[in-house]
Amino acid sequence: MEYAKHQAWRASGKLDYLLNKCKMTIKTEEITKILELAISDLKKAKDLINGKLVEKLPWALSEEITHKEKKGSGSGGGGGGGGGQSKL
Repeated sequence: MEYAKHQAWRASGKLDYLLNKCKMTIKTEEITKILELAISDLKKAKDLINGKLVEKLPWALSEEITHKEKKGSGSGGGGGGGGGQSKL
């Protein structure tokens, strides 16, 4: 849920710029670019949440760790599973 909220917040920032901060003389190309960025952010978030897209975690040490959640571990947050401190 937090990831979805974060991505919605990012997209709303782009849309807020169009609604409240840009000049009325903004070019069509710039409007289109801003809208495409917001759409792209939301589509990627939707695909990640629904499991249609899987990204390698930049801090993962191996492919096994990267796809741990996908296989159903359900631990919900790194650190090796036991709920202890990070080994970093």
